[in-house]
Amino acid sequence: MKRLLQFIALTLIACQTQSQRNNVLSVEQVAAIVHGEPAPTTLPPVPKSQPQIEWKVQTPTQVTQIGENWNPSFSNDGQRIVYLSKFRTNHQQAQIYEYSFGTKKERRITHQDGWIGQVRYIPNNSRIIFSSTTDEMKEDLDKLVKESPDTKPLAREVLPGIPYAENLRETPFELYTAEIDGSNITRITDSKGFDSVPTTSPSQRNVIFTSFRTGDGELFQWSITHRTISRLTFAPGIDVQASFSVDGKQLAWVHQPNAHSPTSWIIVGDANGKKSSPLLKKLAGYVNPSWHPDNKTLIFSSNFEDEKNFELYTYNFETKCVKKLTQDEAIDREPAFSPDGKKIIFTSNRNGSDQIYLMDFVTPDACMSVDN
Repeated sequence: MKRLLQFIALTLIACQTQSQRNNVLSVEQVAAIVHGEPAPTTLPPVPKSQPQIEWKVQTPTQVTQIGENWNPSFSNDGQRIVYLSKFRTNHQQAQIYEYSFGTKKERRITHQDGWIGQVRYIPNNSRIIFSSTTDEMKEDLDKLVKESPDTKPLAREVLPGIPYAENLRETPFELYTAEIDGSNITRITDSKGFDSVPTTSPSQRNVIFTSFRTGDGELFQWSITHRTISRLTFAPGIDVQASFSVDGKQLAWVHQPNAHSPTSWIIVGDANGKKSSPLLKKLAGYVNPSWHPDNKTLIFSSNFEDEKNFELYTYNFETKCVKKLTQDEAIDREPAFSPDGKKIIFTSNRNGSDQIYLMDFVTPDACMSVDN
């Protein structure tokens, strides 16, 4: 009898209408049919399909060709970028270059001994701010004898775009400003060890940088007006890669537990580094935060989908939405928006070496699900 009832149940299921076939029978319905009872007439709702993230993967335009190039930054008018370049015919160490989108030509700005750590335009475009090892190496004669400043490269990166080394705190970077043609160089810091990764506030009143002068790598602020330095962050670990929102009201930066950790978080706070919280909490590497001109969108690089691969993503603070911008086996990092928010410049090794790429800012409609 039981087998007969089961046969009847299967027959009834097979005889459902076409619309019913598209629905999934509940456990209660199947049980009722098997036991010869009337099946509940209310069918469960049809499960809604999850929105698919569909967009055409862009083919970015490769801007640089010679040597290896990275750390790009837009000028205020969006017509130029400054960046670092190494392994050229005339120099092996990193030097500053500028590329013009109008002329499609580049020019070398610095001719220094040592290595350049990061370069940014000061917002009025007439000057740049950068870090260099040129002076501090020469001021330490013992170190200079052991390590030639014009040939010794920085140690490998633990996270993309962050020049972390076991002796990072001793890496002899100091901060400088110069005219856009490389002339009239002015030294800002004079503290033994690592003073690097500078960024300038839109008001041009402050420069924020990372220093190990108090032990950990913390964010410090140099007042351009008062020529004073104050400390902004105090948490154990390393704080680096600060980025101001375009309105100057918010600050985003990377916090890493220690110089060897492959895990990091993007922290967002006010312009003084207060009232801060992590952007996303899923364990992964998050680096290179940079703001869109709308002041509510942040672009960054992360490996939260694949620990071996860094892609570019955006986060919108109003919608809490994460969207993916690149899809490539290479490491895509160091993104920055053009002043009008329509273009993105970034670094990638998708053609075998670090080069700078340009693409339109186009995102998929659907948001990604990021499990925190």
